[in-house]
Amino acid sequence: MSLEYFEGPAGSGKTYQLIEALKTLLVSHPLEEGKAILGLTYMHGSRRRMHNQLAKIRELRGRFLACTVDSLARHVVYRWRTLARDIEPMLAFSASADFKIICHAAALITAKGSVSSWLRLRYPVVLVDELQDCKGDHLCVIQAIESCCHVIAAADEFQDLQQTGPSAAVEWLHGSVGKKNTLLGNQRTKDTTLLQAAARLRSSQDCGDILRGALMSAFNANAAAGHVARTICWKKPKDAVILTPTGQDKSPFVRNVVARLISKPIKPKGITKDVGPFRVIWESNVEADKAFLLKKLGCSARGIALADMRQL
Repeated sequence: MSLEYFEGPAGSGKTYQLIEALKTLLVSHPLEEGKAILGLTYMHGSRRRMHNQLAKIRELRGRFLACTVDSLARHVVYRWRTLARDIEPMLAFSASADFKIICHAAALITAKGSVSSWLRLRYPVVLVDELQDCKGDHLCVIQAIESCCHVIAAADEFQDLQQTGPSAAVEWLHGSVGKKNTLLGNQRTKDTTLLQAAARLRSSQDCGDILRGALMSAFNANAAAGHVARTICWKKPKDAVILTPTGQDKSPFVRNVVARLISKPIKPKGITKDVGPFRVIWESNVEADKAFLLKKLGCSARGIALADMRQL
């Protein structure tokens, strides 16, 4: 059992190095029969990205599971429900069960010898991305796993969106005997303005003067769509990402901007020709994934959690 982790700012390549470290490990320690790789994250967005990365590794050929820490906690508690009830007698196993209680029980159960032995035999190597988001019982689950499995983690204290100040997870990494890899630079962009603004933010400085003139505003959805179309036309990226503060179901403005981008060509100000329409794919969420699977299966499963659908 050992720990290796990567630490660095956004865009420094933490997730990339996480996957590369796994590939290197698989060369010297190929997976044995019946074993798999476990990938853990705190948020579903990073969980989906990890799944996509692991799916590209030929040596795994589907021998992996990418899930959230909450999902793993639920699986552990349901698998050892008798042991869980000894710890939490009032623990409910319904679809609406309290995840705080479930995660607390999982943190205690995972430290048990029988459970840690199962984890080690099934998942000898565990990847943990965005570890800075794990706190309390979530972190305890990771710590219990680290005691029995080889863990490769990635974290950045500054990217903890739940709180400011020291991160318990990062402090735990620093206090461990694990191998630390510090990453610098930015692999996502060479835009000087963005890089300077990011550096200011990380050092708790004002970046308003740097961004002045780089930010755009729009009075309506059509104008915003024009700004997006013009930027794409100028930059000519192979792929582009549109970040929104909320989903289309909660914001008519966001919904209308995307609808305008995909409906018909746009002739933005300063561009002499029409551009678009564009193909925009929304990143799915848990409910969307469930609805997609139900449609493919051709059945109705009201009240069934997404994790349970693997048994259908």
